[in-house]
Amino acid sequence: MAAMDEMTRAHRTAGTIYLLAAAVVISGMVLYARTGIDLEEAVRDGTMATYLDAASGSAALVINYAMWIATALLVALGSVALAAADRAPATIMGAAIAVIAAALALPTYLLAMTIVVAAADEEAVELAAVLGWMASRADWTTTALLLGLAPALLAWSGTWAPGWLRALGAVSAACGAVAIGVLAVEPLASAGYAVLVTGPAWLIAAGAVLVSPSRGAAREAAGASPHTRPGRSRR
Repeated sequence: MAAMDEMTRAHRTAGTIYLLAAAVVISGMVLYARTGIDLEEAVRDGTMATYLDAASGSAALVINYAMWIATALLVALGSVALAAADRAPATIMGAAIAVIAAALALPTYLLAMTIVVAAADEEAVELAAVLGWMASRADWTTTALLLGLAPALLAWSGTWAPGWLRALGAVSAACGAVAIGVLAVEPLASAGYAVLVTGPAWLIAAGAVLVSPSRGAAREAAGASPHTRPGRSRR
């Protein structure tokens, strides 16, 4: 019974962290949209000089990138807590993907911050264009892993996740794959932004399920093992 109580606490901890991560990433996206400055667009359209002029000394951009780093660390932390409680192979793999994504996020967004700092140098346009291309690709790779593949794996075999949440994870993974696939296809580039909707939606939904006393984690206390199919228990 003590082990089940500890497992339930771990699920609720993971859920709380996911909800916090969702709040941070959504706030970051709103802040980024308000700046009206888009690094990927500048890289795609060859307008890095214009981007540098607009980004020069932008505290909002620096804060936004810091929020993305915080989001990655929170998702990784929540995923590790969930994997420690659930112990299903797919959940452990999902946590590993989240940790890898968080490790990739640190240099990615620090690089993006560097471009903002370098924006004050008018001779840095060519270097910024190269660094911007790298940061943009690494950004989408991190996003696809963190908000796409990781959610799908985390929910796939965990008894805490209802069917609709597993489906949402699968959709988010598909959107993440699309985001990577359309990087080189300019007319379809906007399709990649779907993962920025499905990913945070999964974090909110997963967080709500995990912290709810009547859903998700409560199934473990009712006798379901980490490998028991939904709707069944060990009794």
